This record gives sequence, C-alpha cells and structure tokens, in this order.
Amino acid sequence: MRPAQRRTAVKTWANTAAIAIVALVFTFPFIWMFFTALKPEDEVFSSSPTFIGSEVRWQNFSDAWTLVPFGRFIFNGFFVSILGALLSIIVAVLSAYAFSRLRFRFRDRLFLLYVLTLVLPQEVLVVPLFIMMNKLGLVDTYAALIVPFAFTAFGTFLMRQFFLTIPLEYEEAALIDGASRFRTLWSVLLPQLTAPLSVLAVFSFIAY
Repeated sequence: MRPAQRRTAVKTWANTAAIAIVALVFTFPFIWMFFTALKPEDEVFSSSPTFIGSEVRWQNFSDAWTLVPFGRFIFNGFFVSILGALLSIIVAVLSAYAFSRLRFRFRDRLFLLYVLTLVLPQEVLVVPLFIMMNKLGLVDTYAALIVPFAFTAFGTFLMRQFFLTIPLEYEEAALIDGASRFRTLWSVLLPQLTAPLSVLAVFSFIAY
C-alpha cells in the first residue's frame, strides 16, 4: 500500500471511529432508558443504580400501558398536532395573501405590528390565555390547545415573503378571465408555493 493510500485509510478509520464514539455518546441515554425500563421497580430508584437489573421484566411495558392511558395520550397528540397544523396553514395563507396582495389602509403598519408579536415570550401569554379560555368556557378542551396558537405571525411572515416573489401578472390574468380571488389563490398561487407550505406544515406540527 502506498503512503498516500495508507494515510487515506488511516483518516477513514479515524473518522469512522470518531463518528461511532459520538453516536454512542448521544444514544447512550436511550440505551440506559431501555434497560432501566426492564428493571424491577425497587432497582430503578436505587441509590446505586446498575446498567442491567437483576432480572429482565418485559411485563413492565404492558403494566405501564395499562396503568397510564398512553393510547389516549398519543391520540390527543396527533389530533391536536394535525388539526393545529391545518388551521395554522389556513390562517397563514389567508392573512399572507391579504398582506401581500390586497390594498387597504395601514396595511404595512398592521403587518409590522403583527410581526412584532413574535418577540413576546410564551411565558407572558400563559396567564392571559388561561383567563380568556376560562371566560369562554374552553378550559380542558381541544379548542383551547389548537385555536390560540394558530394565529401566529411566523407562518404569515413566511408565506407573505413567498407571495411577493410571484409576479402579479399571473393573478391579473386569472382575474381578467373571470376567476374570483379565492379561485386565483387556490388554482394559480398555491400550486407555486408547495415548498413553503410543506415547511410551514412541518414546523406547525412540531410546534403543536
């Protein structure tokens, strides 16, 4: 083997070993969690924990599933995330279209004020949202988890920037042919925005 090939092989093995070590470091908590889930209960909270318990109890998983309604938790998570993402997309598209295509008084100032709401931390909104949901009788409902967080400026800002990249001639041609603004939005503009819509859907789903 030539010296250059030998150096390349050494670098390859070194890179592979480094990647394997980093992967092991990041996956070790999940490995520890898995083996901990198989231990007897008294060994889980022991002051001197061990990596592998004295016995393997696969029944712990079925016991946990019956003691806690995990099925309901999973359903709630997907239900809220999917509906919330859909509502966020609808709100973002309609508001972005209004701020980018319609002409009305104080449009740009209202958009700036809307975007400034992004600087508000979520902790500031917790108490006002709870008071509002309590007065509306929506506490402990799906609506309280979905509706308030759909009206965020991030999606509107993202979609508006992409709306501005589409030439006005497309929309004007559709309007001249007799299409309504909603038909123009649905048939002409949105097909050109599949990429930002996908990004917004993923971000909204993760956020919910």
